[in-house]
Amino acid sequence: HLTPEIIEKTDAIYQFEVLGDEQGTWHIDLKNAPGSAGKGAPATEPDAVLTMNSKDFFNMLSGQLKPANAFLSGKLKINGDMRKAMKMEKLMSALKNKSKL
Repeated sequence: HLTPEIIEKTDAIYQFEVLGDEQGTWHIDLKNAPGSAGKGAPATEPDAVLTMNSKDFFNMLSGQLKPANAFLSGKLKINGDMRKAMKMEKLMSALKNKSKL
């Protein structure tokens, strides 16, 4: 689902610090074409580090929990560029709907 347009419009590297039962570090690079995702920290400095427990993380990725709601309720902590971090909700919605950003 990653397209050059998504990478150009997002222009961010996200690092996820997942806590709880399924803890680990994950990343999504939507700054450097062709984009990448995987386990561990990104190869370059992330624009935003998002920290949350594994249950909320999977709910967010599956679309059951919106990133803005998670942040406002304290389930999601964000360090770094808040503007780029908030692009995550638009990105997730677009990927879920397979539509353009």
